[in-house]
Amino acid sequence: MIRRAIYIIVLLLTVCNHVLSQQKIGVIADTQSPIWIELLWSETERNVEATDTLFARLLKEPVDALFFLGDLVAIGSYARHWVPVDAFLDALHQKGIRTYAIPGNHEYSIPAGWGIADFYKRFPDARKLIEIQTIDSIAMVLLDTNYSKLNRKQKEIQDLRYKICMDSLQNNPAVKAIIVCTHQPPFTNSTGVSPDKKIEERLVPTYMATPKAVLFLSGHSHNLERFRQLGKEFLVIGGGGGLRQPLLTSEKLKYTDLMHPTARIRYFYVIIERKRDKLHVKAKGMNADDFSEHIERQIVEIDIR
Repeated sequence: MIRRAIYIIVLLLTVCNHVLSQQKIGVIADTQSPIWIELLWSETERNVEATDTLFARLLKEPVDALFFLGDLVAIGSYARHWVPVDAFLDALHQKGIRTYAIPGNHEYSIPAGWGIADFYKRFPDARKLIEIQTIDSIAMVLLDTNYSKLNRKQKEIQDLRYKICMDSLQNNPAVKAIIVCTHQPPFTNSTGVSPDKKIEERLVPTYMATPKAVLFLSGHSHNLERFRQLGKEFLVIGGGGGLRQPLLTSEKLKYTDLMHPTARIRYFYVIIERKRDKLHVKAKGMNADDFSEHIERQIVEIDIR
């Protein structure tokens, strides 16, 4: 009886410790406001209000960390564009929520040096070209993939560090899953931006070859897209408030999208949570016609060991 009681106590403590150690991760991409030149070919859909709504909802989410996958602002060098983001960051930090980011192409805009400098003031670790953050047992690998803005040496350094980090994480028993994060997507059916072939060539092979690497997240395409290549998951989650980018029609698709059209959300963020040996990824947001709605979609459930 005593042995059985001790066993039950140990089991309960183990379960409680497991539950308490679990943490939720929030991810959002493409929160930039429209700029006048974009309005020559696109119409607004309450974009700024959409971003403000998502920010307000994220402040109510019980997340431990929030990751921005680029294009936080329309023009990185314009101080006024950072005002709402700075207010949001301050509110997150007051709640004890950690924040991390990678730059998008808009952070490098007009002029590139000024824009990216303002980004680094807020996210200094992004200067490393590759940043690793482990939340619970999930390793988030953040990469600056604005290759046209990086010189040859920077790209070589990133390539080397990426392979070393992925190998190290694979052999780290404390890491159960690896998520690779970029701004530009290796695969997308967007009519507004193209799939990035350089990312497909430089980063995807190592991702595919790393068993613990189970998810590849990107933004840039202002859509919710899901692809599977050789059993590996790729999600495009650029729903933070950017202008609409229609997807290719079915007869012109470049890649098979596993997201059913009726399951897409116009404006959204993503919540990632580990539950025992499964990684749960859901999108939460609303469509452009009704900001009062709260849509939640389970996007993918991934086995991790």
